Amino acid sequence: MSLIKIDNLIGEIKKNKNTDITKWKEFSLIDIFPDYDRGQRLKKSDRIIGDLPLVTAGQFNNGIAEYVKPTKENKLFENCITIDMFGNCFYQDGKFICDDNVIVIKNVKIKPINLFLISVLNKYVNFDFKKQFRLKHLINVKIKLPVDENDEPDWKYMELYINELSKNIKNNLK
Repeated sequence: MSLIKIDNLIGEIKKNKNTDITKWKEFSLIDIFPDYDRGQRLKKSDRIIGDLPLVTAGQFNNGIAEYVKPTKENKLFENCITIDMFGNCFYQDGKFICDDNVIVIKNVKIKPINLFLISVLNKYVNFDFKKQFRLKHLINVKIKLPVDENDEPDWKYMELYINELSKNIKNNLK
């Protein structure tokens, strides 16, 4: 990739980073994600190598620790957002299982909207080893989102924003 393309890409990202959020409204996580669950304890000794991602607490590789073979006892999730005990938020594209250090929040919206939500969540969900993210925090944590004329989350705006950003980035990478 040429330096000019890299400069264009950085400029595109910086331009989109200056989004005006003054008219956005605050929502609790439970309002946005009423459907949630927690992973299950899965000891290392009980894991069998397979092809299904196992999501656990971690800031790298989308929180995927390894790939395992699921058992009939495992809760199977698909196309959801995960928040681990340290507040690391990721969108999991496809099927996965997770351990009990991960909360899975489901929003039946499409992938671009979930990617938008991830960027917002990573700004507002700040936890660490001393203060870990648990189910009780779904009620207390609030995030700001763009709203429509009814003061409801503007899902269309979120989708269009991510799609436009993706298109611009792809064009700059050509």
